[in-house]
Amino acid sequence: YNTRITSIKFPASLERITDNPFESCNKLEKFIITDSNKHFTVRDGVLFDYDQKRLICYPETKTDQKYTVPDSVVTIGSHAIYSGEKLEQITLPDTLQSIEDLAFAFCYELREINIPSTVSYIGDRVFLECWKLINVSVHPDSLAAKYCDMNKIPYTYPNNADWLLQAP
Repeated sequence: YNTRITSIKFPASLERITDNPFESCNKLEKFIITDSNKHFTVRDGVLFDYDQKRLICYPETKTDQKYTVPDSVVTIGSHAIYSGEKLEQITLPDTLQSIEDLAFAFCYELREINIPSTVSYIGDRVFLECWKLINVSVHPDSLAAKYCDMNKIPYTYPNNADWLLQAP
């Protein structure tokens, strides 16, 4: 862990970040984006690419118990909400298409999350060590339901009576 970094300034020359390089910065509180940088933005303390289609980093120091990912987001990046230790509930938008490796790993308090039917990719170990996760809301026959089955993650449907609507 890097326990000294509390803020990071992004120069105009920084154009791309793939995986979350800040996952071990457990004191990081603030991202500073220079006015001339048109590749990244910060919203409510969370780092995104400029058009907010990719969530890059939800800092470990955030103390929110609930987080709603903005509707613009289509990808939750690798390690993006890594060690969100206070988070109990995450709401994902219907625009979401991809959840990359270890996206929610080590969110020890996470209890509830929804995975919309629009998600067409779920990476490896996205819920690693999310021991308190008891309610993953998925749609019937979705990739998320299959992912939960394969990884022995308990899940429910948004409306538990939805399966009745699918009967012939």
